[in-house]
Amino acid sequence: MFCIIFAYPGPLSSIRFERLREGIRNYEKIRILRGMLTGDGSPEAAVARRELDDFLATIRPGILEQRSAAEVTREGRRLVHRISEVAR
Repeated sequence: MFCIIFAYPGPLSSIRFERLREGIRNYEKIRILRGMLTGDGSPEAAVARRELDDFLATIRPGILEQRSAAEVTREGRRLVHRISEVAR
């Protein structure tokens, strides 16, 4: 396990820093969700896990030449939200 510490001067923030925080939060959501789906033996969980893995496999170098980052991010958020309903 590792720890990254970001030091920002005082109470200041920036768009980049907030996007970084958002990305870390989304990564953790996906990691937790995959663990939950792996532990669930239901057919629905298996389908959801495969769907999530298939989406993540589409995120590769060059994807932003075909689609905008906002579009890919939006699609990923919708998928994670929908799958998290299955994992409950």
